Amino acid sequence: AIFDEPEAGIDIWSFQNLIKIFEKMRREIRNSSIIIISHQERLISIADEIIVIANGRIQRQGNGKEILPTLIGTKSISSVCDKLR
Repeated sequence: AIFDEPEAGIDIWSFQNLIKIFEKMRREIRNSSIIIISHQERLISIADEIIVIANGRIQRQGNGKEILPTLIGTKSISSVCDKLR
């Protein structure tokens, strides 16, 4: 199953239910894959494996403990924050 930004346009309560659904799918579905394309840290944090793609190329790949810290405070995120100020 492939989900492309499934959290887009939903409220916080629906987002919490979405997390529960993905966690249940992760526990119960065997011998198949679930691919979730997302920018939401909460969704990313439940992944077995994270692949970061930038400019059409794989930039990083690994588990959450390896990848999540490299995403927080990166130049690209910092530049977006600067623009929002």
